[in-house]
Amino acid sequence: MKRLIKAGIALAFAAAFTAPTNAQSLTSGLPTTELFRTAPGEAISGVEVDGTSLYYLLQRNAASTQLVRRSALDGFSTPTVLFDYGSGVFGSFVKEFGGKLYFGESSVGTLRTFDLGTNAVSTLATVGGVYDIDFSGGFGWLSANPGFAGNQLFKLDLTTGVAASILTSTDFSGPIAFGGTTLYYGSTSFAANPGIYRYNAAEINGGGLSLDLGHRWDINGGNAYFEVLEASPGFLARTDFAQVTIQDFITPGTATPIAFSADVIGNLASDFTGLYVSVTDYNGAPTSDDQSAIFRVVPEPGTAGLLGLALAVLGLRRNRK
Repeated sequence: MKRLIKAGIALAFAAAFTAPTNAQSLTSGLPTTELFRTAPGEAISGVEVDGTSLYYLLQRNAASTQLVRRSALDGFSTPTVLFDYGSGVFGSFVKEFGGKLYFGESSVGTLRTFDLGTNAVSTLATVGGVYDIDFSGGFGWLSANPGFAGNQLFKLDLTTGVAASILTSTDFSGPIAFGGTTLYYGSTSFAANPGIYRYNAAEINGGGLSLDLGHRWDINGGNAYFEVLEASPGFLARTDFAQVTIQDFITPGTATPIAFSADVIGNLASDFTGLYVSVTDYNGAPTSDDQSAIFRVVPEPGTAGLLGLALAVLGLRRNRK
């Protein structure tokens, strides 16, 4: 999995902005704050924000992977372990839905839930190569690559854990997100027709989908992680490992960069206070000095202000070249 990430990073940097080289850096023309960073040898994967709590999966080189919570009430200074895998696994995502955290890892493919009311942990399903999940219509919609033989999208029953495939491709794993009831899926530059594909509720419930050109909403190959902005739900934030862009759901082809890094930008999350961005410095081949940080990028009130600042940042960078 780490090799796939590094391959994606190399492609992303070919088209990325030049950025500072300090560890866990994130540069943006919007107000940006580093909330915390991990110890060396610890890397973050999967990020979620719910109320005053921030949740993430912590991969520790010298120990097992953990599900961790930090709180805004103490400035995100104190990590609290909610679940310990007992071994080192590659974390994929943490998402909240219906009072539960859904968290998955791609080493074995387990998808578990953590009940925020009772703290009970349950195993919901095992699907090889789980990568991302979102929710709509009372179901989970899962992106996974079982056996690494080609990515699939699954309709996941949140009670039984039964996963029914609705789309099969030859692509590597890609992110998904819902804008209203419309599902957006991002294929990578390794796909035959890379881009962002969208399907309506009737189509995803019917299944039998494909990455056909009729459903390709935007043409790009840099789709690592998606997040629909809570403060501006008509906008999709996405990253290609090197930069974060935003794009409104109405106009394809108008993605605007708002932040960039010389390190690796990972999972995204958002609430009404801003966009949370995980950044990891992998420091080459050894994993003992991997280190992550979480940044919060705060947009202007309203969509117009957010786009205006982002466009201004892009204009300044072009003028400097």
